[in-house]
Amino acid sequence: MMVDGDRRSVKLDSCARYTVAGTDWMKYGDEPTKEAPVDYVEGIGGFLLNVVGISRFQLTSVFDKVVAVDGCIVDGCTGDFLLGVDLMQKHGATMDFERNEIRYKEDSRAVVIPFRTSGVTNNARMAAVRMVC
Repeated sequence: MMVDGDRRSVKLDSCARYTVAGTDWMKYGDEPTKEAPVDYVEGIGGFLLNVVGISRFQLTSVFDKVVAVDGCIVDGCTGDFLLGVDLMQKHGATMDFERNEIRYKEDSRAVVIPFRTSGVTNNARMAAVRMVC
């Protein structure tokens, strides 16, 4: 995704209830508000991270579609940006793993956000799985 002319990595997290952004992302969004839906989020390993507030970000897809995203600014994370289920629910979006894209409609127009998946695809018989939902 492009943000203020910079290409930035954004991750989809289908188990994250809220979209979260590290403090490095504050320079790309609006001034954080104190209207966060939660005070803390749980990080990997179970430790709690303070939510500073909510910022709005204008992300531009490879198809030049601007997507407005509200994200919880999380103290203790720096460069991460995780698109959570809240974004997908807000837009009634569908994650299509066969086409590797998120799709939804906005103002009678289709919005498509392509994504890549990574992992072992050579008929592996064991996979590391982390269930946090």
